[in-house]
Amino acid sequence: MTIESFRVHWWLSVLFATAVAGALSVLVSVPAAMLGGAATLAASVLSLWAAWRKRARADALKWASDPVLIAGMFLFVFLLFTAGLVPALLGLLCAAQLGMNLVFRLHRHLYFSLMVTFAVLMFGASRATHGGYLLFFALYCISGCLCLGYAYMDRQLGQNHSGDATPVWRHRDKAQVSLVLMVLALGIYLVMPRLPAANIGNQMASAPEFYQDREWEQEAQRDSDPLQQDRSRNSESRDPGREGGSPATPNEGSTGYQGFSDRMDIRDPDPDNQRFSNAIVARMRADRGAYLKVETFDRFDGVTWSRTSNGQRKHLLAENDGDLGITGEDANFQQQIHIEQPMGRFIPAAPVPALLHLPASVVAIDAYGNIKLPSGLQDGTRYAVESVSRQHKGRELAGNTPPPRDADLALPEDLDPRIQQLAESVTEDTDSRWQAALALEEHLRTEYDYSLESVFESQNRTPLPRFLFEDRKGHCEFFASSLAVMLRTLDIPARLVTGFSATDRNPLTGYYEIRALDGHAWVEAWIDGVGWVLLEPTAYYQLPKPEQETLTANQIQEYAQRLQQMENALGNDREFTWRGLMLGLWDVLYRYSIALLALIKLFVMTVWPLLIGGAALVLAGYLLWRLNRNRIQDRISYWRVNRYQPSDPKQAAGFYLKHLQAMMARRGLERPPGMTIEHYTRLLEDQADLAEPREIVTLINTLFYSEEEVPGSDTTDPLLEAFNRLYHHHR
Repeated sequence: MTIESFRVHWWLSVLFATAVAGALSVLVSVPAAMLGGAATLAASVLSLWAAWRKRARADALKWASDPVLIAGMFLFVFLLFTAGLVPALLGLLCAAQLGMNLVFRLHRHLYFSLMVTFAVLMFGASRATHGGYLLFFALYCISGCLCLGYAYMDRQLGQNHSGDATPVWRHRDKAQVSLVLMVLALGIYLVMPRLPAANIGNQMASAPEFYQDREWEQEAQRDSDPLQQDRSRNSESRDPGREGGSPATPNEGSTGYQGFSDRMDIRDPDPDNQRFSNAIVARMRADRGAYLKVETFDRFDGVTWSRTSNGQRKHLLAENDGDLGITGEDANFQQQIHIEQPMGRFIPAAPVPALLHLPASVVAIDAYGNIKLPSGLQDGTRYAVESVSRQHKGRELAGNTPPPRDADLALPEDLDPRIQQLAESVTEDTDSRWQAALALEEHLRTEYDYSLESVFESQNRTPLPRFLFEDRKGHCEFFASSLAVMLRTLDIPARLVTGFSATDRNPLTGYYEIRALDGHAWVEAWIDGVGWVLLEPTAYYQLPKPEQETLTANQIQEYAQRLQQMENALGNDREFTWRGLMLGLWDVLYRYSIALLALIKLFVMTVWPLLIGGAALVLAGYLLWRLNRNRIQDRISYWRVNRYQPSDPKQAAGFYLKHLQAMMARRGLERPPGMTIEHYTRLLEDQADLAEPREIVTLINTLFYSEEEVPGSDTTDPLLEAFNRLYHHHR
C-alpha cells in the first residue's frame, strides 16, 4: 500500500537525523553531531519529498538511487581503512537509507527504514560513555511514535478509500501520547531487571598511536634465550637501590598519585593535589566491578613504601592472542578500559592478567605481575584485559606469584610497640590466619574514619601511631599501611598495592567510572593454601560485589549515594551544585517510592487472608457466572421488563423488542442486520413456539411505519405477553 501522507516522511527524517546525531556524538563530538544531524535531516527531507512527488511510479527515481548506493560502498571501503569498521558500517547504513529514500513509497519501505535508523542509534549506544545519550533515545522514541501513528492513520484512510488523504492528529493528542510513552518507558526502565553484559566485542582495542620501543623489543628477543632469562631473574632479585635493576619511572599522568611511581610517602601521596577530584580519568566495561592493580610495594620504613625488586621482563605481544605469559590458567574475567585522561607508563588491570589486547608491540612485566608500557597511556586509548579471577569464601584473590619473601614480613626499625599490641588484642579470639586478617580489616573499617585532611596537613613524625592512637582518621594510605604492618606483626606476609577502585557503575551508560579520587591503596595478605587475598581496610571504599543489583532503580540509587559520598569526602557538600541538587531530588524520590512500596507490602502482609478470600470469591463468582450467564441475564431482563412503566407506546415497543431479541440471541436465534420484523417473528414462530406473530407484526408496523394515531398505552401488551411466554417456555 502506498503511503500518501508526507507527515510520515517528515517524521521518518527526524528519526534518521536523531540516530545519526546520536552516533556522531559518540564517535566524533557533540558539535559534529549537531552539524551531522542537521545535514542528515535536510538530505532526508529533500530525498523523501522527491520520492513523495513521484510516488505514482515505482521506478521514477531509480536512476538516482543506484548511484547513491554505489557511493555508499566506496564510502564503506574508505572509512574501513581510515576510521575503522564501526564508522564504515555507519556510513554504509546512512548511504543505504538515503538510497531507500529516493524510492520510498510503500509501508514495507517504512519498516526497513525503521530498522536502519534503529541500527544506527544502537551503533552509537554501543560506544556511548555518557548519560546524555538517553536524550537521543528519548527523541528517537517520540519521533518513532509519531511516525508510526501517522503511518497507521494513513493505512486506515487508504483501506477506507477516504477522499481525505491527510491524517488529522491534534498537537494536544500527540503530546499526550508522547508523554504516556515516555512515562511507561521510564517505568519499565526502572523496574525491569538488568541482564549481565554479553561481552561481545570486548576484545577490541585502539589507540591514538601504536605503543612501541625498539630497545624493549630487542631486549624481549634476548630474553627468549634461556641463559638470558636466568640472568634477568637474578637481576630482578637484587636490590635496585643498591645494585641497579630497571628503575621505575615516576607517574607523569594526570592523577598525580605517588602510589603509581617507584616510591610513595604516605604522608603526602599527592604533592600536586591532582588526585583528589571527581574528574573521570577512565571508564571500564565489565560484568562486575574490579580493583585494577598498578603497583605493588613490599618495603616500608614507617613513612615510605618502595619495592625490593624493580626488575622488569620485556614481553613481545603477539598480534592475535596477546598472551602475557604470567599464568597458565584460562582467563575468565574480561575488562575493556577506555582512557579519558593521560596516565603514566602502566596498564591498570584486575589480577591476574593473562591476555592483553592493546595496539603495542612490547610491554614490560615487573616481578609482581604488573604491566608497564614504553610510554605513558594516552587519552583515547582503549584496551582489553582478560584476567584469571579466583575467589575464596567470597574474597577476591590475587594469584600465587610471587610467593612471599622476607620483605613481606619486614617491619620498620622504630615500630611503635603499641601497634603489635593492638593487632594481638584485635585477633585474640581468632583461630586462623584467615580469621585474623579479616578481624584486623573489620577493626580498621569500623573504628576509624576516612578523611582527606591528613593529606593536606603535613606530618613530621612517623604517621601510623598518630593515626591509630590519636587522630583515628586519615586517608587510604594510612589504613592500608596500618593493616599491612599489623599483619606482619602476626607473621602474616602482607604487601601494599596501589591502583584504581573501579566499582562505581553508572547504570545509565553501563560503564564503571574511574575517577581521580579512585586512585587507591589496599592490601594483599598471604594465606597458606589460598594465596594472596585482597583486603580493604578503608571504609570509604568497597570491594567488588560478587552479585550486582538487578533493578535499575536500585542501581541508580547506589550510584547516587556513591556520588554524594564522594562530594562529602571532597568537602563539596557545603557548596551548591546542580549535581548535588539532582542527587538530592533523586534521593527524595527514591525514598518516598520505597516508603510507598513498604506501605503496600505491609498492607498486603496484614490483610493477605482477606485478599486470598476475596480472590477466591471473585473466582467462584466468575465460574458461576460462566455456568449460569444466560439464566441470570434472562432473570434480569424479566425483572426489568415487568417493572417497566411505559409512558409512550413507541418507546415501550422498542424496549420490549430489545429485551426479547437479546433473550433469543442468547439461545442462538439472533436477528441479523436487515431482517424484517415479519421474517423475525416467523423465525420465532417456527423455533420458539411463538403464538399470534401477525399481531406483533401489525403492532410494530402501526407504531413505527404508519401515520395513524396510536391507541392507548396498553397497545404494547402483545409484546409484553410474548416476552413472558418465551421466558417461561425456555426456563
